[in-house]
Amino acid sequence: MRQALLDVDGVTAAEVSFQPPQAVVRYRPGLVSADALVEAVQEIGFKAHVANE
Repeated sequence: MRQALLDVDGVTAAEVSFQPPQAVVRYRPGLVSADALVEAVQEIGFKAHVANE
């Protein structure tokens, strides 16, 4: 999951934890949207949503 997030243009850092299940992502809002990050995670088979922008 971390690599899928890092592969998105505009993501500068990603930390993933499975207990509790969450990811903290640093990104450049002008280059990528939070929705695109959710989509990247969903494309690899995980459920995802934005907890806090």
